[in-house]
Amino acid sequence: MILPVTALVAGQNVERVWRAGQDAGAHVHFFVMRPIYLREISNLSGNEPRLMVYNWGGAFLRSSGVVYDQSDEIAAEHPSDAWKKRADKTDLACPFGSTPIGHHFYFVSFDC
Repeated sequence: MILPVTALVAGQNVERVWRAGQDAGAHVHFFVMRPIYLREISNLSGNEPRLMVYNWGGAFLRSSGVVYDQSDEIAAEHPSDAWKKRADKTDLACPFGSTPIGHHFYFVSFDC
């Protein structure tokens, strides 16, 4: 009896179930790749705060991924000109939305 009820509820909430599955997959992908990302980020040189974009791809004109922003200016209302200059060399030059994950990491959706 529980299985048919669960299937019925899920069928009526397909969008929510789909989004929950995507979010869970993104978190698993991030936590599996996090040690590799941290290793690559530690190899970055320079005096500026570290900024690294990992675009996971997507469909049509929208893709998603993870950004490491040591300055956390990705979440600022008015990021500095120096940050904008660094970001313009990455996929962050496109319109994007971000959600903090913690420890300077952000889930990002790119609109280009």
